[in-house]
Amino acid sequence: MKQKELKLGWCGGRSIKSSLEREICDLLSTKGIPHFHRPRRFQVALNKNYVGAYSPTIIIRGKGREGKTLVIEAIEELKPLQIKKIASFREIFSQDFFLVVITNEKCIKGLPTDIADDFFIKKDLQEFIERILA
Repeated sequence: MKQKELKLGWCGGRSIKSSLEREICDLLSTKGIPHFHRPRRFQVALNKNYVGAYSPTIIIRGKGREGKTLVIEAIEELKPLQIKKIASFREIFSQDFFLVVITNEKCIKGLPTDIADDFFIKKDLQEFIERILA
């Protein structure tokens, strides 16, 4: 894992964990959009007896709909535990956060439609960035 983190780099003192996260970060940085990688952890329900920690991939303050904090989740492969944590986060914190999933065409077909407020395919990243700037 350390070798992969070094290869993908760092942003704001946090390691970049995927090539998709790196691409999103580079576009946000190029456009001068302040953003934070995994700035905090949230307690989320995994089932009625267990809780887990969820740390959003990227957060941009005040850029979600209605002035909410925008949470960007970069998903390159479907991992059931990750999907459960994201869904639980949205269920608990939807009043304060606007959650967007950015993924590839293969993964989007397997994602539950209620996991996020909006979805973007990797090839549409530029459109997503333009919406943030609008």
